Amino acid sequence: MGGPITFEMYQQAPDRFRGMILIDTNAAAAPPFEAGQWRGADEMITMMGSVEAILPLLLPTMLTGATRQDEPDLVEFLSNVVLSASTPAALGGARALAGREAYTEVLGTIEVPTLVLVGAEDALYSFEISTMMQEAISDSELVVIPGAAHAAILEAADEANQAILDWAGGIA
Repeated sequence: MGGPITFEMYQQAPDRFRGMILIDTNAAAAPPFEAGQWRGADEMITMMGSVEAILPLLLPTMLTGATRQDEPDLVEFLSNVVLSASTPAALGGARALAGREAYTEVLGTIEVPTLVLVGAEDALYSFEISTMMQEAISDSELVVIPGAAHAAILEAADEANQAILDWAGGIA
């Protein structure tokens, strides 16, 4: 939920930003299909009484199949991150994402250097969505991380970190 939080913060206090990094996010409101997925997650968590209910559904959107197959330590790490959320927090997150408001009009108002970073295999918020956001932000750069999905920052940490460092070095 970092993207919507960042957009809201920028809307409220743009003068506090020297730069912005948007990672695997979307400025658009949740379309009906995505909203339905989050409402379904809400229902599953409520029925099962645990965040664990949605873990098998989240992992395939967060990590590529290759990572899930070949990197059990990363799968366990991400699973533990998800499972560390309390049930009320997970329900709140699912409901917030289902009802996510649009920040697309904010994109054109962003006047700070911006890095848009996305995993090439992100099925949740595709590189096409990231491309549209990057094109709407005047001083922005798009970096697509090959072989990474929605959790690109974890799945391809070295590449993502290097992209961030390279970008940050240009705005210092």
